[in-house]
Amino acid sequence: MAATLRTFLLAVGLSAAALHGQEDAPEEPMDAVDQDMLTPEQFVKVHGLADANKDGKLSMQELLDFSQKTRSIAFGKDINTVLTEMDENKDGKLSFDELQASDPGGSDQMEGEEKKEEEKRMALEKMKFEAADLDRDGLLTTDELVGLFYPEQNNEVLKIISQDTLSLKDTDKDGHLSPSEFWEGDIATDEAGKIADEELKEFKLLDKDGDGRMNVEELMHWESGHHHTKAAMDQLLATADKNSDGHLTTEELTGARDELAGTDAGYHFLEWAEHHEL
Repeated sequence: MAATLRTFLLAVGLSAAALHGQEDAPEEPMDAVDQDMLTPEQFVKVHGLADANKDGKLSMQELLDFSQKTRSIAFGKDINTVLTEMDENKDGKLSFDELQASDPGGSDQMEGEEKKEEEKRMALEKMKFEAADLDRDGLLTTDELVGLFYPEQNNEVLKIISQDTLSLKDTDKDGHLSPSEFWEGDIATDEAGKIADEELKEFKLLDKDGDGRMNVEELMHWESGHHHTKAAMDQLLATADKNSDGHLTTEELTGARDELAGTDAGYHFLEWAEHHEL
C-alpha cells in the first residue's frame, strides 16, 4: 500500500477496501445482506436526488454524475479529519514534512535493497505531493489534499500513480501492458496462468484504441475507479431496466430490490443513502 494511502487510512480509520470500493465485498449470510439492502422508500429518495432533470427517470449519465457528486461530498468530510490529525503546526495546511511524519515508514533504519526501495517510494510520494500542490507554495490546502488522497480528483496525481503501476507491471518495458501483464498475479488467472474470458473482455473495454495493449491513459480509467462504477451501473440497468429504454423509473428500481441485494450496484445505493443520510 502506498505511503500516502496508508497515512490517510490511519488518520481516518478506514480500510483500503472501504476507501476504494473496488475489492470484492466479503460473503455474508443472506439474512445479513437483506438487512443491508435499502428499503423501497430509501430507493425512491435516492432516485429523487439522482434525477437531475426531474423527469422521473434516471439515465446512465445521471447515475454516474450522482456517484461522483456523492463521493466528492464524502471526500470533503474525510479530508477535514485528515488535516486535523496531521497538521502539526495548526496553520490549516499540510506540508510534506507533516505528511511524512504521519507515515510509519522511513529509510533511516534500512539497508541495501530495502533502503533503495524506500527511497524510490519516498520520491514517488514527493512527486504526488507536488502534483497536488496546485499553487506551488509547498503546502496543501483541504482542496488540494483531496487530489492527493483521492487521485481521481487530480488528473496529474492520478497519472503519476498510473505510470508507476504500469512501470511495475510492464515486464517487457515497451511502455504498455498486455493482458497477461495487466492481470499478472491477479485472481483473474488460473493455476496455469491463463486469463479467464471475463477478464479478457474487461481488458478490451479498457483498451479504448483497440490495439491490444493498455497505455497509461487507459490505465488511468482503471486506477481512478471510474471503470468499476460504470460496470456497476451497467449491471444496474441490465437488472432493473425492464423495458430496456436506457432509463430507470422508481417502479423499476424498487421492483428490482431483491435482485440488487449483494451486487456492486446495490452497494453503491447503500453508500449513497448513507452519505446523504436517507
